[in-house]
Amino acid sequence: MADDQTKDALGTAVTWLGGTGVLAAFGVFMRGVLTGTTGQEAEVRKALQEENKRLRARARYAMDWEDHCRDARREAERLGFDAAKWPPDPKEEDE
Repeated sequence: MADDQTKDALGTAVTWLGGTGVLAAFGVFMRGVLTGTTGQEAEVRKALQEENKRLRARARYAMDWEDHCRDARREAERLGFDAAKWPPDPKEEDE
């Protein structure tokens, strides 16, 4: 079992570390208050949500366009057009 001096040193270390953590958190909070960044998080989140909606819509249109191109190619081949004269199919990119 640890002696009293070791327990006392451990207790002092925990107190200092806890106090420094609280002081650091308070410093970060005050920096946010003074620089005005506390309200910016909501603005950033809203801007990211709007950008995400815009990109999803563009991705949906791009996928729809590829589907229409493939449908047109199949229909043209069904009607007897020479498929060798067509440009290659769009390639699906897997990431």
